[in-house]
Amino acid sequence: MIKYNKCPACGYSLYKNHNILGDIQQLISKRNDSTKKLLRKISSLISNNIPADKSNRRLMQFLFGIKGSEDNVVEWGIEQFYSKRYYLSGKGYSYLSKIIQNRDKNLVSVAKNERTILGSSPPIINNRGK
Repeated sequence: MIKYNKCPACGYSLYKNHNILGDIQQLISKRNDSTKKLLRKISSLISNNIPADKSNRRLMQFLFGIKGSEDNVVEWGIEQFYSKRYYLSGKGYSYLSKIIQNRDKNLVSVAKNERTILGSSPPIINNRGK
């Protein structure tokens, strides 16, 4: 039986007492500036509207859960979450995390399906020789 120090899904550590704010800063600092801005904006909206997600531990778990996702996927997920105002209907960090994780997992197949539906640009034909 293997023992883990950290939960792979949320980052919860059973054995060590660590600085949650330091972990939050470290996870946010790895993102680009526009993603940092969106993360701060959405975290304040979620913490103000959803009392269960007001703790720093929930924010840290959310950031740990999306740390493997690229910035463009995170930004897309936050924009979808914000535009549909899910934070007003009680959906918090867990819901947003799943939006981002599912987009990250399905990104290749979604792009392929969009190309199938929309088609591609026609090839450029040079008629100089005629």
